[in-house]
Amino acid sequence: MNLTITDRRTAGKLLYSEHWDHLISLGQNKPGGVNKPKRVLRLTFDDIEEESIASIMAGYVPPSDEDIRRIVDFARHIKAGDRVLLHCAQGISRSTAAAMIVLMVHGMTHFDALNEVRRIRPCARPNTLMLAIYRGMT
Repeated sequence: MNLTITDRRTAGKLLYSEHWDHLISLGQNKPGGVNKPKRVLRLTFDDIEEESIASIMAGYVPPSDEDIRRIVDFARHIKAGDRVLLHCAQGISRSTAAAMIVLMVHGMTHFDALNEVRRIRPCARPNTLMLAIYRGMT
């Protein structure tokens, strides 16, 4: 599979100019774009890394077990040659964690998935709560 990890604004430009098989969109705002991917997963949780912080920050929603389960289920339908676009607001935390989960669903170790995500997106700082929830499922 060919993963592209980016911010929301760039994702909108890429959706306008290129063809994608799958889109994982994380955050409150969805990107614009003309070329609709075959499959789209849109999740609207916030970039929270500790559930206790969400209770302090009124209105913020942390990732849930169900959100991560949906990423896992979506990832199972991605095939070897597919083009996958993942984005969140900045392309640093939620989207990179989702990319790691996709890669781990396809057999990579945590370490190898992290290295691959950092190769694709050097500024990656994957959301630790998302990864902890995923580890708890496996």
